[in-house]
Amino acid sequence: MGNGWLKSKEVRGPSKHALNRWVSYTMPVIMAGLVGFATWVFVALVCVNHLLIGQGRKGTAIALLVVYFILFSLMSSAYLRVVWVVNFSPGFVTKQSTDLENEKFMGSVESQSDPEIGLGGVQAEGWRREEETIQPPEPVTIAGRAPENETESLSDALQSGPTKGTPRPGLSPEAIAQSTNDPSAFSPPASSNPLLRSQAGHGVFPENALGSRPYGTYGPPRPETSAGFQNLDEWFKREAFVCENDGLPRWCDRCQLWKPDRSHHCSELQRCVWRMDHFCPWVGGVVAEPSYKFFYQTVFYGALYCLFIIISIAVIFQQQINDNGDQDARWAACLALACVFGLFSGAMTGSTTQLIYQNVSTIDSLNYKTKVYQLALHDPNAAQTPPPSQQTSAVMPTRVWLPQDPGPGQRQRCFVIVSTQPGDNPWRLASTLENFQEVLGYSFWDWWLPIKRSPLETKKSGEGWYRWNEELLARLKHQAGITQLSGQSN
Repeated sequence: MGNGWLKSKEVRGPSKHALNRWVSYTMPVIMAGLVGFATWVFVALVCVNHLLIGQGRKGTAIALLVVYFILFSLMSSAYLRVVWVVNFSPGFVTKQSTDLENEKFMGSVESQSDPEIGLGGVQAEGWRREEETIQPPEPVTIAGRAPENETESLSDALQSGPTKGTPRPGLSPEAIAQSTNDPSAFSPPASSNPLLRSQAGHGVFPENALGSRPYGTYGPPRPETSAGFQNLDEWFKREAFVCENDGLPRWCDRCQLWKPDRSHHCSELQRCVWRMDHFCPWVGGVVAEPSYKFFYQTVFYGALYCLFIIISIAVIFQQQINDNGDQDARWAACLALACVFGLFSGAMTGSTTQLIYQNVSTIDSLNYKTKVYQLALHDPNAAQTPPPSQQTSAVMPTRVWLPQDPGPGQRQRCFVIVSTQPGDNPWRLASTLENFQEVLGYSFWDWWLPIKRSPLETKKSGEGWYRWNEELLARLKHQAGITQLSGQSN
């Protein structure tokens, strides 16, 4: 039964994502057809045939046509802009690793859901552990040897393995100790990863909250080869970044890359995307950093367009019924479609406006009030910090020196690992205007015309990929005991 459950889950996952992709291919064509039908009804049947020819109301017809084509042009240009961007510049995170084994691994990965979407730091680790506890048991492999039959116990496999006590990847020492009734049955091996080894004079990396082992041993996925650790300079040069418990950035084991702040893995496209908001079949792809501004303009102008059609046709339709009792089914169909899409686009406009005000994406908003971010903050005064042996107290934040094994020309920097309070947003700016400017632009025409891309794509080198909440960052630095050297600026 367990194997059947796993197989059915594997089938449902790729099928769902494949269906979403196929719907996204056809939806822009359907949308063009619906807008074309509405244009034919409103322009030809209502304004020309009924008002201009039938009743001779030339002024009314011209006024309605002018307003209609203004809204039509704005909505259509914004929609075409977002469709173009999501298909030709979706905002994929560049793969940093060039390791051939990683590329081969990516070629064999099937479409699947991303359990860490919207989560970071401690929450992502907790989510993964919860998933591990509810999955059906898998055959245990001990040092490359699988159990001879399904009834072979874990303790039997441990006793008969080539190296006693060697677990399969992902199996916790607690589970081994419980199955063997021997708490000392397993001793975690020293990590072979140079970034996770302790270094003289700098202490050891932070330990997992669930045990005394290094977090790199039984924690979030990490690169399996040294090539994956050669692309971290971009993070270590910054003043702050989102990190895991070991001080390293988030790692996507599907794309085999380090995930920049606010990026997420899109299961439909099987790529990590900059500031991913959601996958939207209505616009033919993933709405993310490059297309977010145009998406907002599309739903905003779409709501105004539908509202205008609803009011205009409803008033004229009612007048026609009062005059001669005639009812045109095509008018009624256009009015019904405008009501449906008007409600949809109006709701999307309202929700997107709230997201921009809060400076979060749709994914991040799912647990906005409870989400906790874990950040690595650069300590410019590291030379005056207490010795590492004095920083094991629970009241002191953990400090790590990155890179752990500096190469030629590299300089180590000290980072303090801190956590925000639930509901804190490290990227929400001080004023509402600034949050909207981050998405729409800094000039009046940028707000209304779908021409320039969002300022979100202008990333600040050395500080962060996005503007930080300076008040929150200052509070976290103060709590972590980070002080600024005299004459030194951020």
